[in-house]
Amino acid sequence: MKKYLLAIAAMVLTISSCTNQPFVDEAAAVTHESAQVSDIEIVKEKVPTPCNDEALETSVSSILQDAMTERDCTKGMVYVVETATGAIKAQVSLSSKGKQFVPYEDTYDEEQSVIMTGPTYLALLSSGKISSDAIIDTEYGIYKNVKDHNWSRGGYGMLTLEEALGYQSQVAFTKAREEVFGNQTTQLDNKISEYLAGMPDNAMGMLTFYNAVANGGRMVKLQTEGDDVIVLDDQIEAPEYIAALQQGLQRAVSQGLFRKARRDYTNVAACGRTFRADKKTHRMELCGFFPADNPVYTIMVVLEKNGLPASAGGMCGPVMASTIDIIVDSYDLHPIVERSRCIDSIDDFDVVVVDTIAAK
Repeated sequence: MKKYLLAIAAMVLTISSCTNQPFVDEAAAVTHESAQVSDIEIVKEKVPTPCNDEALETSVSSILQDAMTERDCTKGMVYVVETATGAIKAQVSLSSKGKQFVPYEDTYDEEQSVIMTGPTYLALLSSGKISSDAIIDTEYGIYKNVKDHNWSRGGYGMLTLEEALGYQSQVAFTKAREEVFGNQTTQLDNKISEYLAGMPDNAMGMLTFYNAVANGGRMVKLQTEGDDVIVLDDQIEAPEYIAALQQGLQRAVSQGLFRKARRDYTNVAACGRTFRADKKTHRMELCGFFPADNPVYTIMVVLEKNGLPASAGGMCGPVMASTIDIIVDSYDLHPIVERSRCIDSIDDFDVVVVDTIAAK
């Protein structure tokens, strides 16, 4: 904690030395009742500042190193993005070399991601053939050649589609895809390609997608600060379906597999997955945003390790939660996040060890 407080103090000094205004201006720091609409307008009209957040990267790097040490991870990456503008506020990529950590060239923009349940969920809802509260029987967690991560413990049984999102039930999503699209997989693939604005389904593509979801459906290009905001798509999907996905992602944190990303003082929304990158390496990815009801920042965490246990929720979640704490304190976002309170959650249970279908 002392390490984090020192990092925060350093960041405050860095930000105060910049000539441009900080992200949150005085007009945004008013009460919820009087500024619910105006705050959103201020955020969405804000142009990225040219102030490089080196102190934020230092703080995030410290959080990431601690997590990699504790979980014996070989690689780690954290991105922090200003939701409305797409400005990358921090980008940390580390590789462990014994007890040391060294920066490495981030290749996650070239490697395939599997956080595809978000785009798939959106495509399913937009078809009009299935709703978020549709009941799906996942049976004992095994269906055809698909297994849920908890199949050895009897599976989930009956789930709504929204619950399937929070529990990452690949059985439920497989059955839902068959019900809606049948054998027309090309139709689903084309829909997802539209959501990704033609970008490949890699980590950066997923980060851009979930940032668009946080932004109410408005997709902007992720880029370094100081550049003009580039809008890739004004509305990737109808607002009611975007809102449904936002709600599902929020409940994935409050009630699903990603509860380790929770914060008591604000709602967090996120989606993630664990999969086998190669014969011995497991990759864990988690992408989310906060506050869930009026997102300001989007965060992506990627960890890699050899062997088990490996859990996107259990390992990436705490990194995301600590990063949220640093951002809120450093940018003095308390007037915004204090308006958001976590909804009731259920008791914790064992989270995913490895996503079996993706490991094949």
